[in-house]
Amino acid sequence: MKHTEEHPTIEQRVDNGFEALDRVGPVGWREWIDLKRLDVGSPDHCVIAQLTGPAGTRVGGNDTVQSSLYNVVTNGEHQDTWRYGLIWGPVAVVGDPDDDIRELNDEWRRRLGAEA
Repeated sequence: MKHTEEHPTIEQRVDNGFEALDRVGPVGWREWIDLKRLDVGSPDHCVIAQLTGPAGTRVGGNDTVQSSLYNVVTNGEHQDTWRYGLIWGPVAVVGDPDDDIRELNDEWRRRLGAEA
């Protein structure tokens, strides 16, 4: 697949996520991510869930907290969350979602692990 702004690479997507979370995420967010549990395919173990806790409990909220952080990170374009490497991309763009999830997990772990 040719990578463009419409079809960013895994690395570009995770870069977008890092930049957005550095801008609007909680202070020290990188230390909050458990690399062993990280799974962008899981609503309980993805980056946002690890920052907000199950159903937003870490910051004293609920699913609305997770949605709010998604919306802030993506400038209100919640349907484009995949462009930030936070969830798998549309099948029409990325092909097999399992491959996309695996590659995203690997890239988040590589990036976060390199900083540890």
